[in-house]
Amino acid sequence: MEADVEIGIQAAQLLSDSRSVLTALEQLSQNFPKYASSVARRVTPKQELKEEIEKNSRLAQPGLSAIWLNGLQLQDIQVNPLT
Repeated sequence: MEADVEIGIQAAQLLSDSRSVLTALEQLSQNFPKYASSVARRVTPKQELKEEIEKNSRLAQPGLSAIWLNGLQLQDIQVNPLT
């Protein structure tokens, strides 16, 4: 697996394990370069998370996005990011 993909999975695992997901997401996203090397060295993603991400990546066509909300996939016309 490519290193840039792996660090994304490691970041997802870090957030998944966090007690306060929104706070962790805010800190990680606002200053990712500060935390990147620590995440890369210390976080080991669980096999279940890797499998879930791989499964989801096969569902989205290349060049398109896929959005799920509460387990249901939304169509592109249902999503307006400007509202």
